[in-house]
Amino acid sequence: MGVTAPATRLRHPGAAARLRGASQPLDAPAASSPEGSIPATVTGLYLSGVAEASPLATALRAALGSAVTISSGGAAPRRGRWRARLRGTSLDWSGPAAPSPAADPGEAVLLDLHGREATREWRLWRVVDASGRAVLSPWFGRERCCGTQALLSLFLVQSLDAGRSWSRIGAAHLSGRRSYPQLLRAVGIALVAMIRRAVLAPEPAPPWQPEPAARRDAPWRWRLGFLRQQLRNKLTTEHWAIGLARIAPERLLAGEPLVPERWLALPPAEGFLADPFPWPGRPGMLLCERFDHASGLGRLQALRLDAGPDIPAAEVPLGLRCHLSYPFTWEEGGRTYCLPEMAASRRQVLYELHPDAPPRPAVTIAENVAMADATLFRHGGLLWLAYTDGDLGLDDNLCLRWAERLEGPWTPHRLNPVKFDLRSSRCAGPVFQLHGELIRPTQDCSGGYGSALVLNRILHCTPESYREEPVARLVPEPDGPYPDGLHTLSMADGVILTDGKRVVFDPWVVLRRIRRRLPGRRGRA
Repeated sequence: MGVTAPATRLRHPGAAARLRGASQPLDAPAASSPEGSIPATVTGLYLSGVAEASPLATALRAALGSAVTISSGGAAPRRGRWRARLRGTSLDWSGPAAPSPAADPGEAVLLDLHGREATREWRLWRVVDASGRAVLSPWFGRERCCGTQALLSLFLVQSLDAGRSWSRIGAAHLSGRRSYPQLLRAVGIALVAMIRRAVLAPEPAPPWQPEPAARRDAPWRWRLGFLRQQLRNKLTTEHWAIGLARIAPERLLAGEPLVPERWLALPPAEGFLADPFPWPGRPGMLLCERFDHASGLGRLQALRLDAGPDIPAAEVPLGLRCHLSYPFTWEEGGRTYCLPEMAASRRQVLYELHPDAPPRPAVTIAENVAMADATLFRHGGLLWLAYTDGDLGLDDNLCLRWAERLEGPWTPHRLNPVKFDLRSSRCAGPVFQLHGELIRPTQDCSGGYGSALVLNRILHCTPESYREEPVARLVPEPDGPYPDGLHTLSMADGVILTDGKRVVFDPWVVLRRIRRRLPGRRGRA
């Protein structure tokens, strides 16, 4: 569970190098829907009102490579304060003048990000919000920043009749729970990823219509909302516990609630337990995260399913001083492995588990990548690794890697990130098979981190493309002991393991946070 992952990972310069894809809206038809036709192949992209040497044009050129010819032109709007706000992000359309090759309207797509172009001669693309507002309109997305409606939906739309009708050829659903500069940066990442996916792997394009425009708050309102959110984060804490439920997975897909019969919990002042996974080969044992308020770090722990009120602390030592969580387990060739979240170390290692000895590093899967909630599964004769890249966002992207064998090499998917959706991207437990279909549990973070679970059916998974659709949403009991979130789902010995969240104000936890930040104590485990 990555609740303590540092937000600074969002600003890592390696983010742009890993841009690859887009997403499906949670409530939209699957990509395989008969609605809409496959868009024609794109051979050229003409950027209207974008400087040839601008960061935006440079980011698109880097993401698309030689796939299409990119040219720029047209007068860039004079929007002083708004344009200055975009500096340092891939949305910045300004830059020094440079010669640009001519574009052929019969072959190229006109990419109109300012929302001012409409002509029959061009195939027209725009990136807009749900109300149809163009992405480079002044103060785009500010009303979704740090407010109660903290989900910002982006759509890549296409028109072939001068803007009279539109079809959707890409979508991304981003978290607005960040500062406005961070939100603009996330929009820039998603924009480039959507366009890349639409060019390299076009999918059916269903009709699209804008929704009524949301109310646009005055600047002081969203600034107040940001301060309110920061204050709430500082003064409250999440208390998680592990729940055990006896219910068949088929019933969950049919809409029955996930109601744990028993909870394994620590005293709130000590910390919490989360991220339960079975230990293959050791019936009745599970691995989980044990978070300690004193250090502000998570450690991996083994405990019994029948643990009593005094839960013993049997740590699984990995020899690392960073935050550890999500101890995903895997069994292959008579050996048992653990793939913990260790994003703060910016590497991902697979460990071999032994019941009477410390875990042993077996495979280094990735270096210089902040992988969150990495999850292995097998499909189509290949091994797959699903994860969230912390450099692209903490909760709203899904990336994939594939390999022919566990030892690798592990190849990033060509469309990474294959999905941008705050409601169903980040992994929440092992992928499982049901009636011949692969079901991927994910987190719905639209109501806050780990607010609910969404079960997705994997429709298509190859090194060239990936599609999935949501089939069920599991929410916590509103009157239960942990009413504020569900975060993980796994299975062991006929029992479904999950974890529940309760948000509380605990002055002792707040004091410990302050103490950890005192000079001389930062960085201590």
